[in-house]
Amino acid sequence: MRKFGLIVTLVTCLFVSGQVFAQAAKKSADRAAKNALAVIGNHHQLTVGEKLNYVVKWNNVSAARFSLEVAGKGTYHGQEGYQLVTRVETIGNIKKLIEVNDIFTTFLDAKTRLTYRLNRDIKEGPKVDKGTTVFDQAKLQVVVDDQKTYKIEKQTFDVPGLMWAIRNLDFSGPKVQKLNGFDGQAGKSVALEVERLEKETLTLGEKEIETYKLAIRTKDKTGAYSDDMQIRMWIGADAKRIPIQMAAVPPFGEIRAELKPVSEKQ
Repeated sequence: MRKFGLIVTLVTCLFVSGQVFAQAAKKSADRAAKNALAVIGNHHQLTVGEKLNYVVKWNNVSAARFSLEVAGKGTYHGQEGYQLVTRVETIGNIKKLIEVNDIFTTFLDAKTRLTYRLNRDIKEGPKVDKGTTVFDQAKLQVVVDDQKTYKIEKQTFDVPGLMWAIRNLDFSGPKVQKLNGFDGQAGKSVALEVERLEKETLTLGEKEIETYKLAIRTKDKTGAYSDDMQIRMWIGADAKRIPIQMAAVPPFGEIRAELKPVSEKQ
């Protein structure tokens, strides 16, 4: 069962899943001192109504559905912001082994685009978990489920919100950039190293799309960034910055999330 729980972790945010196997990871040199903290600006605009649907494959077998949605813009929890919804659910034979239906609702500040709240609604087999993580970017702290307070780094996102942050990177800037995240369920900070690799053309339906290929690395217990999981993202090179594919290679096989063309039945 743990194997399928890991699949869900990979589906939700492929770029943080390297932590699961940190003890077995091959260490790479820690380049933190040379990395630039990403500047979150207006390289990509959030568009209310945008919904991206993905099919997630495990060793080339369809295992889950995954979606990213900009659900609205308005006043939420006393603050002006954007509401982003991330959904994950298992399908087919995988669903027979473990039924998953996870919903993460992220709230980003309308001006800074930084996370100020995350609501989680998790159903994974017999496990049910609901709760909130409230971010105070000024005080550099988060409060989980109105109980525990943790310190955070500057410019910290919730885990699903990191997807937005990566889409909004300045791809004409430093080749390697850093992002900070916080996992409320685990009560742990997440540090990402995002390296811009070569541009690559992918086929989506009948269209060819130019993309930025990115390598995503997380720190192991020694503080070194590791590429052992080979976490990759392909982001459209146009103004929409749509993630076309995401992939990772954990010990139990390849996980790949592929965007469904709009013309396909959702």
